[in-house]
Amino acid sequence: MVLVGLMGVTLATTHVYTTGVMIGPIERELGWTRAQISSGQTFMSFVGVFMVPTIGMAVDRFGPRRIALTGCSLYCLMIALLSTVSSNVTSWWIGWIGIALGAAFIGPTVWSAAVSSLFAEKRGMALAITLCGTGVGAGLMPNIASLFVDLFGWRRAYIGIGALWALILLPSIFFLFSSAADRQRQGKAAAVGSSSGPLPGMTVRQGSRSRGYLLLAAASAVYTLMTSGLTINLVPVLISHGLPRATAAEVTAMLAVGLVGGRLASGYLFDRIDAKLVTGIGTSFSIFPMLILLFWPGSVALSAVAILIYGFVLGPTINGMAYLATRYVGLRSFGTLFGMIMGFMMLMNGFAPLWVNYIYDVTRSYQLVLMLAIPGALLAGTLFLLMGPYPALTAEPAEAVLA
Repeated sequence: MVLVGLMGVTLATTHVYTTGVMIGPIERELGWTRAQISSGQTFMSFVGVFMVPTIGMAVDRFGPRRIALTGCSLYCLMIALLSTVSSNVTSWWIGWIGIALGAAFIGPTVWSAAVSSLFAEKRGMALAITLCGTGVGAGLMPNIASLFVDLFGWRRAYIGIGALWALILLPSIFFLFSSAADRQRQGKAAAVGSSSGPLPGMTVRQGSRSRGYLLLAAASAVYTLMTSGLTINLVPVLISHGLPRATAAEVTAMLAVGLVGGRLASGYLFDRIDAKLVTGIGTSFSIFPMLILLFWPGSVALSAVAILIYGFVLGPTINGMAYLATRYVGLRSFGTLFGMIMGFMMLMNGFAPLWVNYIYDVTRSYQLVLMLAIPGALLAGTLFLLMGPYPALTAEPAEAVLA
């Protein structure tokens, strides 16, 4: 079940880690600016900011399995349909709205809710393995996309990517993926939360007013705004430093190695020490790869080292967002409350590539982007560190989940 969750998280990164590869061929064929191409992410963010919290509530009500099956089908279809866009940029935006709808159903909330409901003592490691999907996606998807573009062109590449994921993941979700709520519905025993009572944690009203939750939401939003645009555009950044596209895609694969290592290391630490310390320090350390890319552009070896470090420190940051939510607000309304955080992150994730590529269009360089990401990472790390101790969470019956 955890392996299927990992594959689901990997699927959800497809639009992120293929855009950097596709942006050059699309720019040449259709004549759009990079800001226009990246603006699809902005449309996606407007949909996501409303859809993701709604999907979170649906996860709390119906269980993650049904949501994941629906989302995987829709998302793969919409990825494939990007192949049909015309020279009118409006068709590109419409396609990204469709991707946003599908992505809302397969976001980290869905997979994290399932895993968190079945693991207690080793929840940190279980979530770490699941969320390693972003690392797998970072290493896998740029190279698959680059291969498909070389073999078939960017349009057929989108079709191939959508079809490949549908064939792999839909049967896996159907036969192997579940949660405590799904197992209870099916009459099976669950590791955690198999009773008919509520899961431990806060209601939506309690959680959304708590200090720890508000700081978690703020830190997550700041970090996403300041760094996700860079993450999406790692291949173009390296190309702008003089690396060939194929080499840039290969170097970017180091992000996957770092992400997986950082995720597993942070998962191990989360089960043993205060997770906000690991998350806050890891987030702040994001400044080091930015500095390497700023001062040593064009070096293949140093670029690989920078991206490896960047992936390693991203691990505890993104992993920590989900884990800290389970510890500060609990599992009772996890889907709704973490879904709200993911909604804000999607909003920031939509604006991030837009401002990053606007700066590139104006300056023909990503140097200013790297400079601005440094104070953003430091601010986000500080907010994580200020969250305070874990609250005591109970499973006492209270008002309804939405109360």
